[in-house]
Amino acid sequence: MPCSVSKPLSVAAGDQQFALLKPPPPTRHSAPRHLQMLVGLVSDTHGVYDPALATHFAGADAILHAGDVGSHGGHEAVLARLREVCPAVHAVRGNVDDDAAAQRDLPESLLLTLAGWRVLLIHILADAAAAIQRHQPDIVLHGHSHQYSLEEVAAPQGGPLLHINPGSAGPARFKLKRTAALLRLPPKGHE
Repeated sequence: MPCSVSKPLSVAAGDQQFALLKPPPPTRHSAPRHLQMLVGLVSDTHGVYDPALATHFAGADAILHAGDVGSHGGHEAVLARLREVCPAVHAVRGNVDDDAAAQRDLPESLLLTLAGWRVLLIHILADAAAAIQRHQPDIVLHGHSHQYSLEEVAAPQGGPLLHINPGSAGPARFKLKRTAALLRLPPKGHE
């Protein structure tokens, strides 16, 4: 599969800890770094933009937000700040992105092709079955649980399917560490 993620690196952010999950450095068998796409992964910001994301996502080719961008409003400000870091920001609607502007601006799911890989963004993984069947993605980026996870499962069409939840980069909740992730994608076929 195209992604491996190392253990979280804790970084001070105000009075809370913020963990950024970074991909390990490429090996000599990896596609050359200049051919790889660096993608920032974030979810569940709940209307809060942490300035540490600018440092962590510096140099990213794209940033993907897996929903709950705002909190009953306010998604525009978070997305605007992310676009200052990287103009290519893609986001989906989460269960608290329920105001009229979010309903208008953010799709429930989104299929992107990044470096040849089909990436499905959706907020709640349990709602993804039909979209996975229809779009046959290589990677599913989701959020909602506020807990980082990385799991390779069997895809319905056969082959591997990578599920990534970058955790929550918003206010600390449920005694969970705040997290975001970086995904390094080699061109599909060169992994």
